[in-house]
Amino acid sequence: MLNQLDEKKIAFRFNKAAHRYDSAAVLQRTVGNALLKRLEGIRLWPQTILDLGCGTGHFTPFLKKAYSSASIIGFDQSTGMLKRAQEKNEGVSKMYWLAGQAESLPFSDHSVELIYSNLMLHWSVDFQEALNELSRVLKPGGLLLFSIVGADTLKELRYCWSQVDDNSHVHVFPDMHDLGDALLQTAFTDPVMDVEYFTLLYSSAFFLMKDLKALGVQNLSIDRHRGLTAKKSLQTLIQSYETFRNSAEKLPATWEIIYGHAWAPLEMTDKVGVNEIKIAVDSIGGLGSASRRHPLLF
Repeated sequence: MLNQLDEKKIAFRFNKAAHRYDSAAVLQRTVGNALLKRLEGIRLWPQTILDLGCGTGHFTPFLKKAYSSASIIGFDQSTGMLKRAQEKNEGVSKMYWLAGQAESLPFSDHSVELIYSNLMLHWSVDFQEALNELSRVLKPGGLLLFSIVGADTLKELRYCWSQVDDNSHVHVFPDMHDLGDALLQTAFTDPVMDVEYFTLLYSSAFFLMKDLKALGVQNLSIDRHRGLTAKKSLQTLIQSYETFRNSAEKLPATWEIIYGHAWAPLEMTDKVGVNEIKIAVDSIGGLGSASRRHPLLF
């Protein structure tokens, strides 16, 4: 069972991490680049692209380069991340930035041809509802291309915390098979997924946790332990992690990355306007919010 996440805390943590995120997000960039490569073998000519969980906008210009005539919307729940993204991509035409939740997208039904989402969906407060929304906004024949953190991620850290207490310290991430079932239940067709494992090496457990903090990747579940962790508990955690030290005198941290894509069915019964997307008017040339919705035609 996946953790229930604290929506406000997620935004707060990523806002706080925004200024140092680019320098720390080595794995995120590696995975995002691999995800972009997968577009090369897919025949698709999108007019509107949603960069879901765009963060600081690192991959948005790459999507713009690949599809120069498309309108691209960078969407994230962190306004701090979006501010950085806007600053980095200032002056680029047909590029928009919006803040909001994946569970409540401010777009019309069947209005987007491509959704690119790099390492974001596991932060959904309601995972199934987020998939429902992605299915809703994709046009018939539209593509969802995503990467997501899998169940074995940070398994060493999870084990070591289990030696300390029974509290929730590390998220329970989705299993690849459960993710495939969820896609089929949401009416996506032809889902394809594969998995890749990365092992990051650290000199100490302290540096691992410092790295996770820099990325905003901390315990954000509703049932997390509140307050400071006792010194004795931290010592127990560190001692337990030492059992994983390898022959190179490093501590491993496993990341399971699931890559996938799925298509919106070709036949849809709902009738909607061509390319109509609901975007806050104040987002044009600025940072929009999903809380105010007005139609905008591209």
